[in-house]
Amino acid sequence: MQTLSCNLQAKMFDSGIAVFTGYRNDGLSWKTGFEGASAFETKESWSGVQIAELGGRLETCVWERWYLRAEGDYGWIVGGSKSFDLDYAGVEGDEWLRASSRGQVYDISGATGYLARFFGGQFEVMPLLGFSYSVQHFTDRDYKDSIHLLNLFEDVNSESTYQWMGPWAGLSFAYLFKGFEFAFEYQGHLSFFRGGVQDNLFDADKEWMKKSNAFGNEFLLKLIFPEWRRWFFGLEGGYLFYYGSDGKSKIGGQEGKLERISWNSGNILVSATRKF
Repeated sequence: MQTLSCNLQAKMFDSGIAVFTGYRNDGLSWKTGFEGASAFETKESWSGVQIAELGGRLETCVWERWYLRAEGDYGWIVGGSKSFDLDYAGVEGDEWLRASSRGQVYDISGATGYLARFFGGQFEVMPLLGFSYSVQHFTDRDYKDSIHLLNLFEDVNSESTYQWMGPWAGLSFAYLFKGFEFAFEYQGHLSFFRGGVQDNLFDADKEWMKKSNAFGNEFLLKLIFPEWRRWFFGLEGGYLFYYGSDGKSKIGGQEGKLERISWNSGNILVSATRKF
């Protein structure tokens, strides 16, 4: 998002460091298909993934125009559920298993841009280029059989790790009014997805590996309040959606197709930035 430092009087070097915390809600799903004598499809999805998020951001403006940003966050998954379905011979079935989810998430990103001002500095536009890396790690437990009402897997835990990594390009807009800043930022992502799943549901522990290219759209909003003793306090919100298809999937020695993968996430945060 728009840096507070770039709103100051012209200086060679201005910076701000921020901390933020809040609530995040994620959803993720994938579908794979395997052909051959034992053709089958699998679908897994995580919904209502509730996350307590904490992060930091460093912003620097050089010569009032060149903008640099680095940020990272970590989140604790405190609630959510996983749905698992396995279909043979192309026959669509109902949800088979459901489990509760815990785990962790973290994100790292960097960006650079060049600031342009209009209407006496009241309106600002900044094209951005960046790189991001995001990880979700799920631990799923307390499996329930939705079809047979049996609890054959209630003592089984499964692990899943998903990674999204790649460059992005975006555009940031800011409107300044009586010390307040209203900002909007869009990011278009080109991402490489990689996932590993250790289901532990069957006789032999098998790891599922998945790879795909994905595309994402991210939208960010920010409201910053007037400066108070070199501090800026704000409210932030964001939403992103990633989607990929025609990837690769592998379980044991059997290779198949990752038909689709999707991830959506929304958050609302409070932030405090110290100018220095």
